[in-house]
Amino acid sequence: MNVKKTDRIIKNLFTGSLWVMIMAFVTTTIGMFIDGIVITNFLGSNAMASMTLVSAVFMVVLAIGGAYSAGSQSLCTQYTGRGDMEKANQILSLTTLLMILTAAVLIVIGLVFTSPITALLGATGTNAHLQPDANGYLRGIAIGIPAIFISLTFAPFMQIDNDRKLAIIAVLAMTVVNIALDLANVFIFHGGMFGMAIATTVSYYVSAAILTSHFFKKRSSYRFNFKNVVWKDSRDIWGNGIASAVGRICTTLRTFTMNRLLLFVGGAMAVTAFGVQNTLGQLFMSVSLGVGYATMMVSGMTIGDEDRTGTRQLLAAATKYAFLLNAAVAAICIGAAPFLTALFLSGEKSAAAPMAIAALRAFGVAIFLSSFNNVMLYYFQGAGNKKGALLLYLLNGFLCSVAVALATFRFMGVNGIWLSFPAGEFLTSLILILSSRRKSSADAQGFERVLFLPEDFGAAPEDTREITITSMEEVVGISEKAQQFCEEKGASTRNAMIIALAVEEMAGNIVDHGFNKDNKKHTIDIRLVAAKNGDFVLRIRDDCKRFDPSEYLELHHPDDPTAHIGIRMIYKMAKEIKYINTLKTNNLILTV
Repeated sequence: MNVKKTDRIIKNLFTGSLWVMIMAFVTTTIGMFIDGIVITNFLGSNAMASMTLVSAVFMVVLAIGGAYSAGSQSLCTQYTGRGDMEKANQILSLTTLLMILTAAVLIVIGLVFTSPITALLGATGTNAHLQPDANGYLRGIAIGIPAIFISLTFAPFMQIDNDRKLAIIAVLAMTVVNIALDLANVFIFHGGMFGMAIATTVSYYVSAAILTSHFFKKRSSYRFNFKNVVWKDSRDIWGNGIASAVGRICTTLRTFTMNRLLLFVGGAMAVTAFGVQNTLGQLFMSVSLGVGYATMMVSGMTIGDEDRTGTRQLLAAATKYAFLLNAAVAAICIGAAPFLTALFLSGEKSAAAPMAIAALRAFGVAIFLSSFNNVMLYYFQGAGNKKGALLLYLLNGFLCSVAVALATFRFMGVNGIWLSFPAGEFLTSLILILSSRRKSSADAQGFERVLFLPEDFGAAPEDTREITITSMEEVVGISEKAQQFCEEKGASTRNAMIIALAVEEMAGNIVDHGFNKDNKKHTIDIRLVAAKNGDFVLRIRDDCKRFDPSEYLELHHPDDPTAHIGIRMIYKMAKEIKYINTLKTNNLILTV
């Protein structure tokens, strides 16, 4: 069977998700960027140092919320890829309940044990003067934990469920509210660091409310169904999300360790410089996070579909974009470091500027070196490779960089700590590449080497055919070749004819209804698998406007059995047909 296979749809899936996720993260982190500028310029360097200390707690909150987000997203995209929306909705509903219960516990801990927590973080002894501001900031953030969890977890579902506009509205609203309340706190309410934290908390609640509204829309594929939750699924949610939690915890421990080392070799001024690097770094990391989350979403779908070719194409596209975009970010960090740090450190605070400039430039080198590591990390999460994700989080988030910092800070001072970030990324990449060579087969080439998939993943190449259709002229010829493939694999004449009819009828309808309707180039990807149980599974994916065949039949001549006879025949003869519209693609899965 002559096969023509392109990666247009996979690239479109990735890039469409990429720009939206980058925009979401950039818009969100602009609020934190403004927080940093307002705090350093109006509340002083001690306030900035206090926020930097409390950022370790904020990272713990993000770790737990990130675990729920990654765990639910990974499972839901895999179930969606298989066409099992009922199970996907159960996972979403259970995740929501677990988040509410966890947030309630964390609020109590944050409000009751405020002073012991900030003392543990370093606001004690010679730095005890930082504790009042640190306590105020911690209490304000604790109140917002439920909204932080909801915003982290629900935002990716807007992308998966084709509601990108709502996600953008949510982050824009959050940013505007945060900035407005920051300024109101400084010039009107004079609420100090507690007021700054409350501004952030209120903005998260605004975002959470907007995002939650999506699940009550008629067109939403995901809906809350709290009556049918299966509590034992919480193990799968945490099992898939634990790597993300460990990663956040590793980053928290790294921040805690670096803060302690910086206090030892450079005092509060070094911690302030580190705070500037962290604040700017959160903004610039939006690019890497956008690439990562786009990779995780699409890989969850290709893995759920057991599509090895699509997964390989995804990794190639993601890595390319990661290096190109991070190169631009690195250039900005290195070239514009003096200007960027001057936004935070001026006047009497400018003494910390040289350290902050060095820190930001080291961060720029690190973010470029992190490109491949970041793609693989989120790919592992989307693929459900818990061990791979956990190992990368441990190496990248803590072990490699902290090891370098501990080895260099005594004779290099703060510069040894800045050096630890790019050196840690380089060591992580080296370990990952060596591991991939050991795990992959000897004849694996290119990105096939880093798939880290089990040998029995998907159907054997000889039992799979992947075809791309770009015009109506190709439809009939490909349907005939699909029938021939089925007969060669032992299908009955009836089943082979059903497959051929499905390819011709469904693909033809997609061309009629989706091609040449919006002045965009479209393709149809067909994947035909001779399954081990004797079934034949046909998956038709296209990037045209929404087209659900069963919905189309209900809306057009539902009582006329002769109308759209081809589609009606397929629905009657097939064993099972599932339709899913996700990530701006139509996916029809037919089993005979």
